[in-house]
Amino acid sequence: MRKSDRWSFVVLGVGVVVILGGVQVAAMLDESSPPLPSRSGFCPLQSTGAARTGTDYEEAADPYQGNGPHPLDLVLMHDNVKDDVKVDLPAAWRPGPADGPPRVQLVACGYQDMVHPQPKKRETCLYSHKPSPRYLLYTDRDPPTKSDLAKAVKVSLLETRYVFQVYEATTAKPLGRFEVAGKKYCPTWYELDSGGVISQEPDTEGIRKALRLYVERIAG
Repeated sequence: MRKSDRWSFVVLGVGVVVILGGVQVAAMLDESSPPLPSRSGFCPLQSTGAARTGTDYEEAADPYQGNGPHPLDLVLMHDNVKDDVKVDLPAAWRPGPADGPPRVQLVACGYQDMVHPQPKKRETCLYSHKPSPRYLLYTDRDPPTKSDLAKAVKVSLLETRYVFQVYEATTAKPLGRFEVAGKKYCPTWYELDSGGVISQEPDTEGIRKALRLYVERIAG
């Protein structure tokens, strides 16, 4: 092999090594870390469980420290709390849009109390067949008319308590637990095929009062 050919071969070999090395580096740069699991799985399925660590709260939340208010996500576990139950929180307690600022620091998970399998029946609620084929509307006239009584579906209101677990969002560390009683009056809606009973909805004012101790205190 001529000397010039040998040098050409060496140069070609170096070029191939450089190109392959560049491809390898590019591939390594493209291998980003897998995304963290969604925060939707943060709350345990039962109030006695542990919150899930390693969710995207680790990146999207701030540590629970300093002066309040500490922004809060309130999660009602809908396996045992009705989907239409809403708890309005003060604007200063809410995280900013698209993960803030301000960024969330606390997560409160709410559950219907399942400790008492045979809750007391408090009263009978009357529901009409309007306006949906799936849901009935509470007949709130007091006293109900004879027509109301004749057309209404009678549903037993069950005495209910709710349990809330409060966690630091970034670490899933438990910070406390509280209970609130159910509201004393009949819920607005009753879902058909619910067995002729309905649970009291959580006392939203009681929830806000209990959460204030975590949201507005000095933490750290």
